[in-house]
Amino acid sequence: MFPIQMTEMSEEPLKLEQYQKDQRKKTSIRREEDRMSEQLILEPTPLNAIDRCDRCGAQAYVRATLLNGGELLFCGHHAKEYAEGLKPVVAKIQDETNKLAEVASDAR
Repeated sequence: MFPIQMTEMSEEPLKLEQYQKDQRKKTSIRREEDRMSEQLILEPTPLNAIDRCDRCGAQAYVRATLLNGGELLFCGHHAKEYAEGLKPVVAKIQDETNKLAEVASDAR
C-alpha cells in the first residue's frame, strides 16, 4: 500500500509543476504581446494624402489619439478649431501641420 501512495503523491507535484510552468509561459507570452502593442502605439505612421479630415474631407495633417483608443483626423483648420475641446479626451496629438509650410515654400 505504501508504494502506491508514493506513486500517486509523486504524480501530483509533477502535474502542479507542469501547470506552473505552463502559466509562466502564458504570462511571458502576454508580456511580449503587451510590449509589442505598446511599441505599435508609440510609433505613429506619418499622415499622407489618403488620410482625410473627419470634419470636412480635406487632407489631414493632425491625428488625435483618444484615451479610449480611437482616433480622429483633422485638417489644419479644424485641428485649431477643436483643439481646446479635445484636450480632456485626447491621449496624444500627432501634428504635421509643418508640412503645410513646406508645401507653401515649395510653390514659390
